[in-house]
Order: sequence, then structure tokens, then C-alpha cells
Amino acid sequence: MAAHACVVFVRSARNNVTSPRLCALALATFACICASAQDLSLAMGLQAPGDGETEVHITTGHYLGLPHYFVRLRETEGVVHGDEWIFWSTRSGLSESLRSRCSDAVASGHGLSWCHKADSIDPSAFERLYRTLPLERIATLPPQESLRSAPAEVPDRRCVVLDRWFIEVELRTPARWNRVRYSNPDACRPWAECQVMRSVAEGLEGLHGTTHSER
Repeated sequence: MAAHACVVFVRSARNNVTSPRLCALALATFACICASAQDLSLAMGLQAPGDGETEVHITTGHYLGLPHYFVRLRETEGVVHGDEWIFWSTRSGLSESLRSRCSDAVASGHGLSWCHKADSIDPSAFERLYRTLPLERIATLPPQESLRSAPAEVPDRRCVVLDRWFIEVELRTPARWNRVRYSNPDACRPWAECQVMRSVAEGLEGLHGTTHSER
């Protein structure tokens, strides 16, 4: 599994800001939760978008919980198609217990297991989600860790809360690509970039009518 599969954040008491530590730092303890959407794309053999196509991948989950959720949206000539899977680290040993959440057979590869989510989703819901996404903002979002130097006068400069939830968004076209993962964007103030990611999470909640904390 790639070392960048997840990010563990710790708070520095000296400067009251958060700083990232790569997944390798906690791999021995948290191997079962470090499930990477990038590895999942490779394992599933997802093809890159062609000319005139735009593809968005949205991944969300809890750092200390499985499964994680992966939504793929693709626009081709104005028509949007979508799919949703759940996935988890194969070595977590959870395949049998998670099988009941699947609508098809569990597949495995690259150290991950995945399946289509059992809940039925109206195909039009994927298009509604896609139309709400601020694609131009997503295309230029910086890594979350680059936001950690907030002005000293800001009363609450926290950017992440340990052991909560994350959302990762990847925008892919033949001409541009950007992938960012933010931890707890609802607790990431005062950066506008975190609000962009929070808006994506809110759109994702509309697929099921539930919040990320209820999943």
C-alpha cells in the first residue's frame, strides 16, 4: 500500500497549528484504515477521461472506521453518469462482515477490496451532485497542509481534528488534474478552501439523505 494512503494529523503545542505526518508514521498501528482511493482506481482499472470528458472522484470516510465510500462521476457530452462503491483494506479482515453492504460480488486487488454499495440510488442523483460541484475551485485547491499558517490574530486556527473524517476529491480531464484530501473541513477555519470541500461533502450527503457522521 502506498505510503500516502492516509494522513495522520497532530497538534503542535508550541505554535498552536496542525501539521501532517505521512501514513507511514502510523502504518503499523492503523494499517487497516489506510485505504487509498488512488490505489482503488488502479485496482479497478478505471480509464482516464477522453477528449471532452470530465471525471470527478469523491472519497470519504472515517480514519478509525471502515468501509470508505468512493463515488465516480463522469460527464460526456453533457450527460453525467455515476457509480458508488464501498472499499476497505483487504488485510483488515472485514470482507465477510461487510459483504452484506454490497449489491454485487466483492472484488479485490492492490491490497483493497470493494463492491457496489447495496443502497439503491436514483441515477439522476449523480447528475444533481455533479452540477453542484465547484469544479473550477476544485481544480486549483491546494493541499490542506499548506493552509496551516493562519494569521496570529485568528482566535481559532485549527485545521484538523484527530481521528475524525476526511474527504478526498480528484478532478480529471485530458488537460488538467488535481487531487486533494482534507480532514474535517467542517472544523477547518478560517480558510475558504475548507468551505469548498465542505460544500462537496454536503452535496455527497444528498445521495443518501444522511451526513458523513451517520454513515
